[in-house]
Order: sequence, then structure tokens, then C-alpha cells
Amino acid sequence: MVHLALRAVRAITGPLTALLALAYVAGCAQALSPGVGVEFGGSGSEPGKFADLRAFALDTKGNVYTVEGAAETKDLKAKFPGNLRIQKFDANGAPLAQFPLTAANGLPASVDPKRIAVDAAGYIYVTDNVGGVVYVFGEDGRLHKSIPVPHAIAIKRLPSGSVAVLPGDRAIVRGRNVLTPGTQLITLSPEAAGSSITLDKPVDLIQDFDVDKDGNIYVVGGTNQLFKYGATGKLLRTLGSGMKARLSDGSQYMFTVAVDSKGNVYTMDYSAVVKFDPDFKTVTLHQGKYSWFDDWNLGGSYFPLAVDASDHLWGATLPLVTHKLFDRFHYRPVVLRMADKFLVPGELGVTQLNTIGLGVVATLQETIPNNIAYDLKPIPLSLSIAASHKNTQSIAASYQVYDVTGTSIANGSIDVPLTGDAETTQAFTFTPPRYGWYLVAVNVSAGSTPIASVSRYYGVTKQYPGMTTLTAENKSTGWEDAARQTFAGLPLMRLHPAKGLDYFDKCLIDAKKYGASVFGQFSEVKDCTPENVRAVVTRFRGRVPVWEVMNEPNFKMPADKYVELLKQVAPVIKECDPDAKVMGPDVCGIQLPWYEVFYASGGGKLVDILSIHDYEGHETIDPEHWRWKIGALRAMMAKNGDAAKPLWQTERAITGVRGGNFLGAAQAVRVLMHRDLLETLGIPGEENSLYYMTQGGYSSVPSYIWSGAGPHPAVFGLRVRQAMIAGRKYTGTLDFGVQGNEIYQGLKYESQEGSTLTVRNLGALDSMVRFTVSGGDSVAIVDAFGNESSVPVVAGSCAVKVTQWPTYLRLEKGQTAVPEKINLGVNIAKSAKFSYSSTTTSDITVLNNGILEATHSGNPHGDTKNPPVFIGDLPTTPQTLTMDFATPQVVSSLIVEGLHADNAFCALLDYDIEAKVAGKWVPVQQVRTPLAKSVEVTTPQCTVASWLQDTNRFYNHFTPVTASALRLVVLRTSMGYAPDDIASGAVKKAWGKPLPAMFMLRELEAYAK
Repeated sequence: MVHLALRAVRAITGPLTALLALAYVAGCAQALSPGVGVEFGGSGSEPGKFADLRAFALDTKGNVYTVEGAAETKDLKAKFPGNLRIQKFDANGAPLAQFPLTAANGLPASVDPKRIAVDAAGYIYVTDNVGGVVYVFGEDGRLHKSIPVPHAIAIKRLPSGSVAVLPGDRAIVRGRNVLTPGTQLITLSPEAAGSSITLDKPVDLIQDFDVDKDGNIYVVGGTNQLFKYGATGKLLRTLGSGMKARLSDGSQYMFTVAVDSKGNVYTMDYSAVVKFDPDFKTVTLHQGKYSWFDDWNLGGSYFPLAVDASDHLWGATLPLVTHKLFDRFHYRPVVLRMADKFLVPGELGVTQLNTIGLGVVATLQETIPNNIAYDLKPIPLSLSIAASHKNTQSIAASYQVYDVTGTSIANGSIDVPLTGDAETTQAFTFTPPRYGWYLVAVNVSAGSTPIASVSRYYGVTKQYPGMTTLTAENKSTGWEDAARQTFAGLPLMRLHPAKGLDYFDKCLIDAKKYGASVFGQFSEVKDCTPENVRAVVTRFRGRVPVWEVMNEPNFKMPADKYVELLKQVAPVIKECDPDAKVMGPDVCGIQLPWYEVFYASGGGKLVDILSIHDYEGHETIDPEHWRWKIGALRAMMAKNGDAAKPLWQTERAITGVRGGNFLGAAQAVRVLMHRDLLETLGIPGEENSLYYMTQGGYSSVPSYIWSGAGPHPAVFGLRVRQAMIAGRKYTGTLDFGVQGNEIYQGLKYESQEGSTLTVRNLGALDSMVRFTVSGGDSVAIVDAFGNESSVPVVAGSCAVKVTQWPTYLRLEKGQTAVPEKINLGVNIAKSAKFSYSSTTTSDITVLNNGILEATHSGNPHGDTKNPPVFIGDLPTTPQTLTMDFATPQVVSSLIVEGLHADNAFCALLDYDIEAKVAGKWVPVQQVRTPLAKSVEVTTPQCTVASWLQDTNRFYNHFTPVTASALRLVVLRTSMGYAPDDIASGAVKKAWGKPLPAMFMLRELEAYAK
């Protein structure tokens, strides 16, 4: 399913709010959540609990009043009849009193309370929008008065101590839904008729209002807008875009408004609590998250805010828990008081913007289908500024275009004339210098003030014979998209009959149309009944060659129980479709003990194909680990008579987004490495499913390679890979020598027309590799994006630039190319002693024990959380790692095995090599990782694009030096997966704190040759 660490998390939709973020710990441990000062509530009917909570209010003494309706509600554990009551609490949430809103208290049976307010004298006011009345109760809870106010809903205490109501909402008149704009703010009194203020511009869809100490009136209504009126009702200001685009930038307001004594104004947008300063120059937002990856998605429920006499901000989350994941993180409904730092810029989830940009919504409209071009002609682009209410009428725009290395290949300015609030569209172009992937980032400003930005991904590729060319007709079809799959060179699709048999039928038709191979999966326990399996397989007999039984059963049952289930359904599949293959058990994490029980229980005899999900706790592709892990599984298969049985990999996710960072380059390098590596382990691309193709599904595992902003670089790398090996059979790996195979990888594919060699390094810096060539005077070269070139063959050899991306040598019939071998002899570092200049708790002897320790689970030399690698603190740079020899040694090569930048693991980037000669340290070599500075973007789940690929090892060859010691002078590492301060800032914004820079190594090897 998903990564082991994130397995239980799903993307959730529904009427939730930023305020829910404040209650997630309390649901588990009854402790205050981050950002909370006071918190109380929960589902129930006893004092202090709520069912059908509608609203809350504060009195002048700091007490809290809540009102509940009569509607039945339910959470995961129980149903609750509406309490239909008012409760009173002290400022710490202790229950003080309650009284019913029933006939026993003089109210009609049809009472439907909506909002509540308390005046300075202690009278309690409740609006009934449907009944068109405001009920007034004394402090004793007895009904004091009923005041007819048609369409009354929003009600607040004024600074004077009186209470006012602003009628106006959608109302049912003679069975029709009629819009009744709010026009008058009516002051209510428990004893006499009150005064009113007429608004000079009526507001549709009244949501809420508040009044500041100067009598200014703030109204949320209309199309998600905030209106400020003077004390006489004159409209002074309108804020908000006036759109229904579900933006989360502080320009679309919902439900509520509150003003503190300093004039700060609080409201909410679709996923954040919003605060304006008194002059409306800045807007501060606190995004709602229960964990770093999911913004809350507001739907249509009311979420009130209020400010007490000490200017503490209060809020309430009203619905009950209706999803099992929320029950883990929250109890609801609750009333809570935010902590003092809740809206302080720089705190977790808090951002501050200039309000001049509110309402300026920029988009890059699609001008080429699917953001893909098939030639190197200028690419037309179109910047659109949506029709909306804006705070400025003078804007300008500039753009930058970056390639996959972060190099700017084009830039310019865009004239953006605005005409009132109407839409503006402006065209511009950029010319791609080569086939590849490009990021277009547009920044919109008013004078020197940045106000909006928009980014999109584009690709330029060839129309390869036999591969899908996407056209304007190929709109995304969502999770299952055969056209995009085959365009991207991913021939294997996983389909699920549980999504609907007609939909399954459509997916099969699309797969056949675009040339994709498929397998069906009975995903859940409920799908794996003999009756269901019989019906599905019978209907699709002859059309689905492989059926996988259950998705990751290791999360659902022991292996022996799974085998019992398999014994029931495998024969049914064979009976209904004798040609179909049975596949399983696709264990998440390749858990060898689980497979052992599976075989011991007889499972091997029930499947024609053994399947895996090769998640191992982290997302880097570590060749050493996977060779061991899949090798161990194949040994188990052979022991059980399955040596010749096919082994398929049926789900993989390699992240393209992490903590606000777009990691497209790293994702592409790793995805391509994964496919090449598994090819060498007997799992070809036709039997290897990269399940996370398009954006959607599990937002907690953002591993899609095609987002709402366009295709990621991996799409084009995969496409070219498939084009280069199409029609050619894999015949083995290239031999780069004993140490060369630590640095390089090469695969060979052959056909009668010629052969393809795909070569790459395994995370090193770019280098030239010499090949001995027979036949021809040049070798055709194709890079990872399809750009063609050739290198001359001189005296029977040629030099090829090898990078972390695959490079393809296209050899003619009869032509051969053999790489130069790197065999360096004896590793003299094994007898050296190491020391580190800063602090470490690691066993430093792991650096020369001859083992490449892993950061993956199940490995005998690894672990997910505490891998046995060297980790040195890096409080400042430089720091030094010294290798001392018992006697002076001649050294000319150094292999540095670092770690992949992955989650909190840091990659070594820059260092110097120094040698101790005759008692003095002398420079030997400088090593610098070329890396463009990260850039700010606005793409799905990303605020920054960073350009680090997968640097994790170095091969240093230098003039021989006789030294008593060598040392690495550490100058720069990544900060987890963040390569620089800009990327680290995105991590801090997403996670609350940046990841520290650490010096991490797996092994250090030194050679005299």
C-alpha cells in the first residue's frame, strides 16, 4: 500500500477546519495540543460534552457559553441525540451550568438554534433563523423574551455591552430558496426596542459580523468576502477575491469574523485561521494540519471564532468524529483557546503576506496539450489573472525557466494590463534548448511588493515509434490512466474490480488501446470471497492474464491465515479462467519471516507468480541492500522449489515531494535506478509496477510523477528508457572492475539490429568512462531525455560522460563496447585508525569494516531508525575526519561511501582531501558538488524546488602521495534531503523546524594504485 512509516495515513476530505489541528493530541493522550491554551469538550450528553454543537460565545467575565441543537449526530463509537441546550463554562472549561431549549422552558418544539451571544448584563441571546426569532434568556436560564427578527442568524455583543443581530440569509419562502440580503444591524434589548444601522451596500449570504471599539462593522458574506463599514453603515473597504476557487491564501473568507481590542480582525479561509492587522496591510495565516502533509479541507460547516477581554483568540470545532483516522488524532467537538503564539509569523504553519496581493489569482493556462511539446520550437504560454476583486490595479510579472539541473535557460518580463476586476490574459513564449523537462515560474508584483506566483512543469520529447503520443484528447483519467502510463514507458498497470466492474471494463479497454499490460487485484479481505472472485473472473475471462490476491496481507492477517484464504480463492480463479495466473502475496517491505511462514503453510504451491512491494522504510534506492534482500528471497524460493517462478514487483512509490520541497530530479534518478536495478535482479519493467503515477489518492505519500502542475522529470526519463530498450532483450550487466562496480552500473540489451548499453554512476559526480570499441569510428549516444550525439572512436576506444542519469550507447549491429575496469588492489584503509574533530556517538570503526551498512529494515547491517552508519555532529564547518596509518602509505585513490539525502539522512556534498606529509598537512584534491540554488515555486504541496539528485558516493583519483595520514575536510552536507537554506526554509515551514546538517558516511576506502 504505502510506506511502512506512513501506512495508516490517507488523504481525507470533508468539512474540517484549521482549528482541528489544535486537538489532535488530546484525542490520544488528553494533553494540550501545540498551539492550544485551553481545550474542552468531546462527544456526549453529560455536562462538558457536546452533540450537535452549533456555536459558542464569551461573556464579559471570560465565561464560555455553548448552544446545541436537536439533530442526531454520531461518531465512530456511538450515536448521540441532540442535546438541545445551553451550557456555561468558566474560562478554563469547567462546567458551571446548563439549561434546555425545550417546551419545558417555554420554547416551541420546532426551535432550531443557530448562534448565541451574551450581553454585559448577563442576558443570553439565541438566534433561530428558520423560526425568524431571537430568544432572550436570563442568567437563570429561563426564557425572558422572544423577539421576532426574520432571517436572524449572526449575533454579537457590541463594545457598548448590548447585543446586535444582522439578519439576512437564504430563507425558504413559499417553498422556494430566496436570497435575503443583510441590510440592517439591529440592536436588541431584553426590555425595549433597539436602534438600527442601515448598511449602504447590502450583503448577500450573511455569515457573521463583529463591531470594533470605534463602531466599525465587519461582515463576512457575499462570495467569501469581508466588508468593513463605518459606524454609520458606510462601506469603507472590501477584502477578498470574490471567487469560489477554494483558495487558501487569505483571500476567501468563510463562516466567521472577530475583532480584538487593538483592531486586529480574525476570520477563516478554506484551510487557515486568518488575521488582519488594524490597517489591513498584512494578513497572517495559520494553516490547519494534524500532521505535516495534510491541510484541512473546509466544506460548508460553520466554525466560529471569538476574542475575549484579554485578546485571546477562541474557536470551536463543531462536527463529531466520522472517520477512524480523525479518532486517532482528535476528539471533537471541542471549544478551545489558542496559545499566544498561534498567529506569530515564523511559528509552525504560520505565514504572513502583504494584503496588496489578495485577490490576484494567477494561473498558467494550458497552451500545449498536457504541457508536452514534441519539437524544439518556441513553447507558447499564457498568464491569466482571474476576474476578481483586487486591492491593486497596477501589477507586473516576470518569469524564469529552469531545466532539470536548476539552470535558468530563459527569463523575461510580461506586461499585465488590468481593467477593473475583469480577467486579464497575456501570452509569452520560451524556446527549449534541448529535449528535457522545464519548470516555468512566474512572479507577479505590485511595484516592489511580490503579490502572487504560479509555476508549471513542461516537457519536450520525441514521438518515438510504438509509444503513446498524448494529444488534447488525452485528459487525465485519474488514478488509472493508460495513456499517461504508456507515454511514460510504464507498461504494467494494476487495476481493481472493487472500484466497479464497468469501470474495470473501461480500464481494460483503455489498456488494450494504448498497449499497456494489466493485472487485476482483489485488494481487501472482503473482495477475496469465493463468490466475489468467481463473479469477477468469470466476467473478465480471457482479458486479465494475472490476478493478485489481496493487497499487502501482512497488514491484515498472519501468513498462515492468508494461505488458508488463498486455498479458497486460487482454485476458483483457475476454474473460471484456466489460462489466468494467480499472484501473491505482495508483502509490504519484503518481510522474509512472513514469506517463510507463507511457504511453510503451502502458499508457494498456490501462486504462479510471487509478488513483492519493495518498500523498506526509506525511499532511496540502495543497490547493496536490494541485491541482498531480493537475493535472500530468491534463495528462499529456490529452497522451496520455486527457483524458476517469476517474481513481480507490484507497487512502488518514490517521492517527488517532501516537506514542501519539489524533489523532481532526485525522484527521476531514483525511479530510473529502481527499474535498472530490478532488471538486473530478474524483474523486468513489464513485471514492475510504479503504482503512483498521477497525483491523487494518498497525499501523505506524494510519490506521483504527474501532478496537477504537469509531468515530473521522471516521466521523460522513463519514456526515453523504454524507447531505448524497446525490442531489445536484456542480456546482463557490464563489468567495470572490482571497485568500478561500486561506482558504475551498466546494462546490456541486444537485438538483431544492434544493442543498447545503459550506463550510469551510482550516485557519484559526473566523470568520463573509457570504452574499448570494436567496429565503427563513432558511438551513438542518447542522454536521459533523448538528446542524440556521438563520440569518436580513436585507436579503438572512446570516452563517454557518465552521470547519475542513464546514458545510452546505441551500438550498431556487430559493434561492441567494453568499459575500462577499475581494479585498485588492496584497501589500505582497513588497517587505519579514524578520528573525528567534532562529537559523535557512532562506532567509528564502521568506516573501515568492509561493510556498506544500510538504512533499511531487515538488513543484517542496517536499520530504519538507527542505522549502524557513522554520524558526526556538524556544529560548524569545516570539520575533519582523519585516517591515520601505522606507517606512511602511498595513496592515489579514495572512495568515499556517503549516505543518500533521504528524510533526516544527510549527503556529503563538498570536501577537501589533505595528506599529512613529513608532519604537515598538504592539499591533495578539492571536491565540490555542482548544485544550483533552490527556487521558490507554487506547485502541488511544494513551496521550493531543489535540484539535488542522488549524490552519495565519490571516487577520487589523484597524483600518488606518500602520507602518514589522510583527512577529509568537511565543508558542506545536505540538511536531510534539503540541500541549502532555501530548501531548509521550506522544511521548517512544513515541519516546524529544519533538519540539521550532519556528517554521515558508510565506508572509506584508500588505495595505492
